This record gives sequence, C-alpha cells and structure tokens, in this order.
Amino acid sequence: MTENADRRKRLERLLDIACAAQGWSKRRLAKALGRDPTKLVPESGNPKLDFVVALADLLGTPVGDVVAFIVGPTEEMTTHQSRSGFDALDAHAMEAHRRGAFQEMVDLACRAQAVAKRPEQHALACNREYGGWDGLGRYQNALEAIHKGLEQGPLPRWQELMLRSNLANAHYSLWNLTEARTIANEIIAELDSREPEHPNDELTLAYALYVRGNTRRRMLQTVSNDGRALAELARVDLEKAFASYKELAETDVNEAFTAVAHTCKAALLEVDVELGTVSAASAIDTVMAMLDMAVDLDEEYSGDLLESFGWWCVIGANIALGHMDAEEAQQPLAVLTNKAHDIAMKLDNWALRERAFTLEHARRRSGPTSEVSEGPWLMDSEDIGVLVGTMGRFPAFRPTGWRILESAGFVS
Repeated sequence: MTENADRRKRLERLLDIACAAQGWSKRRLAKALGRDPTKLVPESGNPKLDFVVALADLLGTPVGDVVAFIVGPTEEMTTHQSRSGFDALDAHAMEAHRRGAFQEMVDLACRAQAVAKRPEQHALACNREYGGWDGLGRYQNALEAIHKGLEQGPLPRWQELMLRSNLANAHYSLWNLTEARTIANEIIAELDSREPEHPNDELTLAYALYVRGNTRRRMLQTVSNDGRALAELARVDLEKAFASYKELAETDVNEAFTAVAHTCKAALLEVDVELGTVSAASAIDTVMAMLDMAVDLDEEYSGDLLESFGWWCVIGANIALGHMDAEEAQQPLAVLTNKAHDIAMKLDNWALRERAFTLEHARRRSGPTSEVSEGPWLMDSEDIGVLVGTMGRFPAFRPTGWRILESAGFVS
C-alpha cells in the first residue's frame, strides 16, 4: 500500500470515530466539517489545516495528535533521517512565520511534532505551533500548544524557561493577568539569581520583564488602591525590558527587538502619567507626534514595527480615557481607536482588534453626549464578522461584544 493510501485509510478511521462519538452520519459530519460528503478524504491523504482543526475539535483531541495519527508511524525512518525531516519542517515553519503565513506555520509545526524523536524536538515544535496560533489570534490554542510542549521532558532548563515565558504571554493576551504575573515572577526570580547558563537566557529574562511590566500596567485599570506602588513596579520592569531589548537590537540588528523596545517606551509613558510625572495632555501630544510616522500604512514598515504603532494608539487611548476630562478625551480617543483598528486590519492582529473595540465602546459610553444621542454603531457584515471573531478569541471581551451588537441593532 502506498503512503498516500495509508494516510487516506487512517483519516477514514478518524472520521468513523468522529461519527461514532457524535452519533452522526457521514453526511452530517461532512456538513459540520464544511466539506462535500463525497470528498471528505482527499486523494493525497493530506487534509487542509481548517479541516484538521475542525476534526480535532469534534474529537476533543489536540491538533498535533490528529496530524500525528494521519501521518502515521515512522519507525522505518533512521534517527538521522528523522532529524533531517524535523529540521527541514522546523526551518519551513520559521520561514512561514517570517512571511506571516501563520496557518501554514501551525500545519508545519504539527507535522514536525509527528516526526520529533527527542523531547526537546517535540517541545520546539509545540513552541512553533504556539507562534502560529498566536499570529492567528487563537490564544486559547496557543495556550494549549505551550502546555503540550511543557509536558515533554525532561527538557533543558533554558528551553523550559523559554516555553514558560511564552506561557506567561499567552495568559497576558487572554487577560489572565494573575497567571501571567505569577509565571513571569518565577522566571525572573530564577534568572536574576544566577549567571546565564545559555545564550537564550538573556532574551527569556527580557521577555519575562516585558510581560510582567505590561501585566502590572494593565492591572492599574483594575486595582482599587495602592495603584502608585503597582505603577512603580511596572516602571522598573519596563525600564529593564526597554534597556535589554535596545541592547539586543544593537547586537543582533533584529527588527523585532527594536519594535519591542519601541512598545516599552509607550508603556512607560502610560505609567509615567499614572505616577504624575508626565501630564496626560503632554503624553497625548507625544503619542500623536509618534503616530505621524505611521500616517500611510502602505509604506514599507516591518510587521513588528507597525504592530508597535498600534500599541502606541492603544496606550494613548488608555491615557485619554483614564486621565482626561470626558469631553476633552473624545477627539484623541476617536483618532486613536480608529488608527488602532486600521493597523489591526492591516496586520490581521486580533489583540489590537479587541483593544480597539473595547476602547471605542468605552469612548461612546464616556462621552458628554452619551451613546444614546451619538446613535447606534454602524456595522456592515464584515465588521460583524470581525467582532464575532474577536468575541470567540477573547472570553473576557464577550460581554462588551454583546453590548456592541445590541447597540448596532443585531440583538436585544
């Protein structure tokens, strides 16, 4: 039997299991998977990623496990061949990341997991899968990918810490702020207490500081007292992260490092307003001046730098909303939320979309004329699709999403 025939047979077996688990016919299963019932199994035996993801959801099984089952056993491969196969898939996954082809990256990462032989290989492939899901804005999937990577073991300590720093960031993206801070605390405590044991330790420490500093900054919106102490702690973290990423960028000439340092400057500005060392009006002027560099989104900016401009918009809106008179804040809020939304759409960045929707909703509710007199949200079918997609990706955003839909006249 050929390799393609083997894969088709294994895929058919999975489909039979899915039918049995759901109590469905093949026709009903095909409808759920969005496929023609006569073409459920492709000739190549290699289904597309959306098909695999939908099937994994029905089976309640990780995507990588479904891919591994379809690919089948690889005992006939020598260790050397397995490593070559893994290395090639890993390199292709990284190249897909550079192109912003995140669905392709997830697919390649899952295939790399299927041929991984050692725990560190499997964990690395899970980390690549995390990167793909993160790029797609599927943060819950990203969280699961990192957990799966951490379950491999034993892992080199540097690799485990790297995975944990990404775990902290996944929680931060989902607004699980206590979890994000706790994990980052553990990483920073260890790496601050000893000399680096691996070249990656310096970057992991910088990233953990970046996550913890921004987590503390976000917590300023929720604390009822002692906000100044929290702001001072956030400032220490963000200053250290800024210095580390600036140094890393100068050493590596890496645009991603430059962009993170650029975002740290914006975060520090919000903290300084909270501490009273910079006025809100002055901070808004600084943000607007910075955004003059990003007037034309079709210019040749790197994706990382353009995303950083998006976070400058979000942070500027936070400052206007939290530290300016309601009427005075309306104009900068409108400009900044609109710009953040435009950048989010340009980059297909769901985290920026969530913030743009949330801040625009807050602007409409805080204005002197109120949302009622301003009129309902005007949304076309594309806007509704983006809003619903944001609600699906961010559980904490769903109540706000429902209120926006109600304002737009889609629910009552």
